[in-house]
Amino acid sequence: MADGGRRGAPYKGDTLPSYQEQYEALEGWIKTVTPEGASVCDVGGGGHFITFPQRLRPWATRMVGVDPDPGVLERPWYDEAHQALAEDWAPVATERFDVVTAVYVLEHVEAPADFLGAVHRLLVPGGSLFAVTPNLWHYFGLISAAAARLGLEERLLRWLRGGELVEQYHFPVRYRLNSLPTIARQAAAAGFTAVEFRCIEDPNMVVGYLPPWLQAAGRRYSAAVNRWGRPELFGTILVRLRA
Repeated sequence: MADGGRRGAPYKGDTLPSYQEQYEALEGWIKTVTPEGASVCDVGGGGHFITFPQRLRPWATRMVGVDPDPGVLERPWYDEAHQALAEDWAPVATERFDVVTAVYVLEHVEAPADFLGAVHRLLVPGGSLFAVTPNLWHYFGLISAAAARLGLEERLLRWLRGGELVEQYHFPVRYRLNSLPTIARQAAAAGFTAVEFRCIEDPNMVVGYLPPWLQAAGRRYSAAVNRWGRPELFGTILVRLRA
């Protein structure tokens, strides 16, 4: 993918094959560019469906969790946990980290400048934020963002996946920090020096949310954007922001 990011930080990115598993890709990326024994702050890992941080536990010397969800206090892989928003905890935190992770958090961010400013404060110089988030400009992202703005998010989830998913879905989506140029622009404003993207278009990640009569169309979309090499339209964004 060509470098870009007008009105933002220069960024670069790569596409990943559609069969690449997102958490495997994220784990490999973190461990490739960060020495073993890093300190890690995981933002947003309190929800019981996010278990990615435990993959880093044997590799990290210290892990701290921060999330308004009370589940963060029960996660066994954290050395320390705080039930709070990162924006509220960062100003009083006395520790700085080599890595901050935010797995399926950016789509919930209300105020991108405040969130990225808080993360930048938590990082040592040269440290990195690694995040995974849905892409606003994928059809699923556009549908989700529209449903949220119309107040139909929970109704849509119940129709597509049933009540169990809604009960596990604690925080509304905002989709204010979920496209390549927006992330790059906001990152530059927050003081990050470099932005890298790796984008995945895996139909299996979203077609299960679609009614059966639309699933074939979802798979055709994935095949088309992979064939055209259009990562800005891929469904999943992996991002590294370097402080």
